[in-house]
Amino acid sequence: MIGNFGIEDWFNRGKEDAWLGCSKCPPDLDPEAASLYDLGYNEGAIERSPETLQPQDQPAGNPAVAHPSDKSTNN
Repeated sequence: MIGNFGIEDWFNRGKEDAWLGCSKCPPDLDPEAASLYDLGYNEGAIERSPETLQPQDQPAGNPAVAHPSDKSTNN
């Protein structure tokens, strides 16, 4: 546990900040937490957020979310 966050929490915070387009803001007082944050930020910068994935971008095996414009003709 690093501060109030666990190791994975700092990594995830960095990825989330990158996905949201926030500037880097690693913790100042804990070098290990700052390193984990930076790793997450860098990974998040090259990956797209799960919220921004389009149905065609989803990995195989995951059901695609229906789009409102995809109207079924079950009349």
